[in-house]
Amino acid sequence: MNSVRIDELSNEACSILYDSDVPCIIMEWHAYGTSTQFRLISENVLQLLIDKGLSKVVADTTNLPIIAAEDQRWVNEDWLPRAIEAGYHACGMVNSRFYFNRVAVENVVNRVKSDKFRVEYFDSQAAAKEWLKSL
Repeated sequence: MNSVRIDELSNEACSILYDSDVPCIIMEWHAYGTSTQFRLISENVLQLLIDKGLSKVVADTTNLPIIAAEDQRWVNEDWLPRAIEAGYHACGMVNSRFYFNRVAVENVVNRVKSDKFRVEYFDSQAAAKEWLKSL
């Protein structure tokens, strides 16, 4: 495994890692993130996608209990359109162990209006990375 944590882009709620094998960015949520933390992590991921010329993300939401409704809207209306425009085209989503967050994530994904963006759901980071490698 060649995943390296990028400390300056991470916070208490989420670690951002770079995996050179896939290659992809990994968002590894450890806890609930405030709106400020959630949006900062998202912006950091977008900048890293641009800086490294990447198009794939593993979003490990295993330990993320919920995404606030206003942050769900922000992801759909603001962040995702910018990310897709910048070349983001595939997300391996590791399922949350929290039911309400699984529903929230599915609501966000179901609202994406782009044929340039794919999401698949997995029970582990390893499975998500294997799928991203195959693309």
